[in-house]
This record gives sequence, C-alpha cells and structure tokens, in this order.
Amino acid sequence: MSEPGDLIGKVVLVGIALHRADGVFIRQAQVHGVVKQAAPETGVVIEDASTKQSFFLPPAFDQIHVAPPGVYRLKETEEEIVNPDFLTQWDVRLPEGANETTVDWQQSMDWRAGPNPADSHPKADESNAD
Repeated sequence: MSEPGDLIGKVVLVGIALHRADGVFIRQAQVHGVVKQAAPETGVVIEDASTKQSFFLPPAFDQIHVAPPGVYRLKETEEEIVNPDFLTQWDVRLPEGANETTVDWQQSMDWRAGPNPADSHPKADESNAD
C-alpha cells in the first residue's frame, strides 16, 4: 500500500487470530467493511459491514495487501465477500484479564502483523466473481 489515502472508500477484509495474553489461541475472527479514515497518526478506521460500528486497525499500511479477485467466504457466518479491494491479517493478544467471549475491539491490545493473506488465497473461480 503506497498512501493511506488510497484506502478511503475501499473494502478491506481483515483476518484475526485472537490469543490470550499468555499466547494461547482463542479463535479466528473476520471483519470486513469500507475504510472511512486512514492516517499514520491514527491508523485505519473501517465501518464494519455487519455491525456498522467502527473497527480500528493499527497504522501499519505495509500490512494491507491488494486482494486477488475472487469470492471470500467468512468462516463464522458463511457470508461471501466478492472482490474485496484489500486483505490484511493479524495476530492479536488480549490484555491480561480481558473477556475472551465478548471482545471489546476498542481496548488496548497487542497487534502483530500476520502473513500476507493474498499469498495463501487460492485463485477463485472467476465465474463466481461477477
């Protein structure tokens, strides 16, 4: 990603591996939506397509990758996202004592960049990606 402003108005699919403070894996989570703000000082603000609430990402613009064309299916909801603009993947550690069931995404957490999700996405059947 070259400039934060290039993200504004684009659809981003976020993959998260959620861990307890001690590093034990809890679950996978996925969020997608339109980028409303992006700046080096504040990070990325996405309007979550499911909840319509703001979802915040750290200002690590080099971790936001162009998405290969195709259909992406959310694991929890089976919702299909067709041709998102960008993908990003994160390993997130909750603070000590945080609620593991109902995560408050606005609390302070340790965000670590995950692998480039575009590298592992199988080429989608383009006939499904009208």
